[in-house]
Amino acid sequence: MPEHPTIAQSKKPRRTRHDKGSVKATDRDTLLLPWIGEMYALRFDQVVDLAARYPGPGVHPDGLSESAVRQVVNCWRHAG
Repeated sequence: MPEHPTIAQSKKPRRTRHDKGSVKATDRDTLLLPWIGEMYALRFDQVVDLAARYPGPGVHPDGLSESAVRQVVNCWRHAG
């Protein structure tokens, strides 16, 4: 019985995306970051409340979780 290559073996390696590693600003980012900048600093609970006002698509009606807001803040830190 001849061996057939598996799907994983027959696929060509993917090209790296041209935007790999870059951070794209969302509408929420363009609304929140200038406001936070004008305040100079916010506590994390204030950022959670503020981000909950602009949750983005696909967010549960109860709002954003703290871990989701942490991910957003980490993304901002990574972007500089």
